[in-house]
Amino acid sequence: MSDLITAWLRTVVPGLWASLLGVLVAHGLLPASLVDQATALGGTLTVAAIGLALAVWKYVWSTVEHHLPPWLTAILLGSNKTPTYSKATS
Repeated sequence: MSDLITAWLRTVVPGLWASLLGVLVAHGLLPASLVDQATALGGTLTVAAIGLALAVWKYVWSTVEHHLPPWLTAILLGSNKTPTYSKATS
């Protein structure tokens, strides 16, 4: 898999997980305290809360990924391969 696809997956997949968390909160499928907090934020801030959920998700799983089996990292982060970037040439 190319580094471009790896980097794309490692960005998009955590975003999908964060969106799923937002949907679960919106439909009351998570604990009431989370639903109350999300509702209190209002529409625009709820979107910001989903962005925050993405940041937390990415930080937590990127921090512990070296302790996880490769298959779980691929599910949670989109790929178990870290992309490499070459230096730009002028």
